[in-house]
Amino acid sequence: MKLKNSLLGLTFSFLITMQPQLLAEEKPTQGLEISLAKYSELEESGNKVGAFNVAYLMAQKGDDRAQFIVGAAYANGIPKHIEPDYVKAYAWMILSTSKRNGIGRKSAIRSIKKALGEDKLKQAELLAANFLQQYESGKRILSPIIITKMEQAEQDKKSCNQTGTKIKTNCSNARSHLKFDRN
Repeated sequence: MKLKNSLLGLTFSFLITMQPQLLAEEKPTQGLEISLAKYSELEESGNKVGAFNVAYLMAQKGDDRAQFIVGAAYANGIPKHIEPDYVKAYAWMILSTSKRNGIGRKSAIRSIKKALGEDKLKQAELLAANFLQQYESGKRILSPIIITKMEQAEQDKKSCNQTGTKIKTNCSNARSHLKFDRN
């Protein structure tokens, strides 16, 4: 829990301190800036899953801030969606330092490194090397995007309405899921 709280604080302070540094360094593409604004909006509204998905897409495009955020999400976990996974957290945070280092990043990586055992650390370093190799070769880093049950039910319903050829039980299941809570 102590590690989780310190990583949450590091992520927040990292985001705040990165804004002035952004002006001094090369400006990322406007699309990534819009995505960062969307991430912040979703995070502030409590939509952790939506924020993670936006950050993940940005991270795949090479935004080092988003790569750090994805690493922090894996370190902290998202209740009911992502279990804390220090191996993935370490790998994403290492990837985030391939462009730019910072005290906050190094501190977070040290904290995670301490939490990993020797075997898990080797696994994390291999994963980080794999991520870096994929990133440098222009390949997307593959990992599942989280889709909530509600979003999946809405997609199923749209599909049923558009095709009209879906099996009736699938369509009725999609509609029934939409009647339940929207979490």
